[in-house]
Amino acid sequence: SRGFEIHMPKSRRNKLVALTKTKRKTKSKKNEEIEKLKGHATAHRYIYVLKTNAERCQPMQKIRMKLKEANSVLVSGKNKVMQVAFGRAENDECLPGLHKLSARLTGHTHVVFSGKTSKTLNDIFDSEQCEEFARSGNVAPCTVTLKGGDYPDFSHVLFEQLKKLNLPVSLCKGTIHLDADYDVCTRDSTLKPEQCQIMALFGVKLAKFRVAIVAKYDKNTEEVKVFDEPEYFNTVSDVSDLLVSRVNS
Repeated sequence: SRGFEIHMPKSRRNKLVALTKTKRKTKSKKNEEIEKLKGHATAHRYIYVLKTNAERCQPMQKIRMKLKEANSVLVSGKNKVMQVAFGRAENDECLPGLHKLSARLTGHTHVVFSGKTSKTLNDIFDSEQCEEFARSGNVAPCTVTLKGGDYPDFSHVLFEQLKKLNLPVSLCKGTIHLDADYDVCTRDSTLKPEQCQIMALFGVKLAKFRVAIVAKYDKNTEEVKVFDEPEYFNTVSDVSDLLVSRVNS
């Protein structure tokens, strides 16, 4: 008897294809990173743990370059790997007392290996401060009021978005019109996501990108010093109440 092969037709259903596939790091690759971090730790006197109040690529890149010029190394976002490299307990730390710094590697942190003092690093960080949009949870340093009237800088396609944010807007001959003055937030109030969205749309920046040292390890003394987060970390101080009558670029 003669055999037949039956071929099923290819499915024409839409298939989801991942465009961004990332390979998992192999154990050998992680071990290389751990050894590299240990090398940085032994080569520098100080190890600093940093926190930022807003993740901005451009200022951090500038800080990274300035630190490189100062013979320092910035490492970001590798908490677990750094904890293994530094040691989580006294019996597995790579330098005496360094395991105490591992406890400070929580959340989104950056670590700097350097021979420079805290003052030198703070001068670098302060030079890259820049205005930033406030985030939900920040405390408003001032009252922000949108002045009623036409906002020709806005495209008419934003009309529905502004309506969803409960702004009293109307559309007149393709121009977005704010029907009355609108208080976005009041001084000392805790900002909500919707308020932050409105201020971002109108170009109102109430915060500053800042970097703060929260912990420091000194290889010579084998001690870890912890610093309090500065009070000004999340807001701009001494800001007068704002009356916004245009879209700030």
